[in-house]
Amino acid sequence: MLQQGLERYLQVFTRLHLGLQGLDDCLTEQVEFRDPFNHVQGRAAVQRVLQHFIEHVSEPRFVIQHCAWSGSLCFVRWDFSGVVKGLGDWCFPGVSELHFDEQGRVLRHLDHWDAGTHFYSRLPLLGWLNRTLVARLTAVPHPPYKADE
Repeated sequence: MLQQGLERYLQVFTRLHLGLQGLDDCLTEQVEFRDPFNHVQGRAAVQRVLQHFIEHVSEPRFVIQHCAWSGSLCFVRWDFSGVVKGLGDWCFPGVSELHFDEQGRVLRHLDHWDAGTHFYSRLPLLGWLNRTLVARLTAVPHPPYKADE
């Protein structure tokens, strides 16, 4: 039941460019969703967050790399790519922590990815500030992340 719930849910994300069909059936009524920009609770709130995402990111694409289970918790490693209005091409890796109920519906969806490196550093003023702070705090300089690595 849990594996089927995961497959249905991931299908929504791998087809975001087509809309949110099937999302409500994958979520509990009081689902919690958190990523670096949002923290909401409830199906309608999650739907609004994802609809906003679809409206502002064209050609969204999630490629699932790996899934690991521990009881009713699944960690999903993914790579995202898309085009953001005003920023251009955008790609980064991340992990979703998905908690499921007994019917295979998502109770909690917590996204973990580096917004400082993969978003804020690309903004004109914030990017400069972010890069300056990172340079001062980093013991060993490292090259910026590239999606194809």
